[in-house]
Amino acid sequence: MRKTKLYSIGHGCEWNSTWAESGGLVWLDSKPHAESPETLFNSGRKIDLGLYEMMVGFIIDVGEPVPANKWPDWMGAPSRSLRSFVSERVVQAMIDEDIPFRRALEFPIAEIRSPALRKIAPPKYYAIEAEVGIDIESVEVEVPFTNEMERKKTQYFPKYDTWNGSPLFCSRSLSGMEQSFVWLYCDHRVTFLAMKEKWTNFRAVDLHVV
Repeated sequence: MRKTKLYSIGHGCEWNSTWAESGGLVWLDSKPHAESPETLFNSGRKIDLGLYEMMVGFIIDVGEPVPANKWPDWMGAPSRSLRSFVSERVVQAMIDEDIPFRRALEFPIAEIRSPALRKIAPPKYYAIEAEVGIDIESVEVEVPFTNEMERKKTQYFPKYDTWNGSPLFCSRSLSGMEQSFVWLYCDHRVTFLAMKEKWTNFRAVDLHVV
């Protein structure tokens, strides 16, 4: 039986793009905090995004080397714990097309440093999470070490036979690691929706499965 193609998805921003980019996180209240949101979200600790919804905002950079002047539907977040921000349009399209997701949490824009983008009303942006839909399997691969030697290295790939058929999903974290829900994978139902809705700055890459 032919396998359904699966994809890893996220933002597709390039170094010379004019799409807006998030370049930092800040607390939105005036209360004292033990650490900055940048430190918190990049700490590697388990982060429940719901605890920080509407408490943390993000900064829009000026844009380099080309000044940012367009709001995208998919925007890279400055943290592995957030991964990407998506516009309200993306969230609504998934709801309308019955694409299931775990939750969408709004993170406001705290500061816009791009003069051009200050003149254009931004959409609302959300961090989106998906439910676990595929397991991970360890695979030993040979890695060239010297001209005469090779060594084996363990790498981890999603195992296709464990995919639950969901159009939008994340992988189960390895044993002993905190579960993350922000690394998004999908099948053609999401990529077709992206084409239909013309999501800007969206990128889908073939997912390497075993």
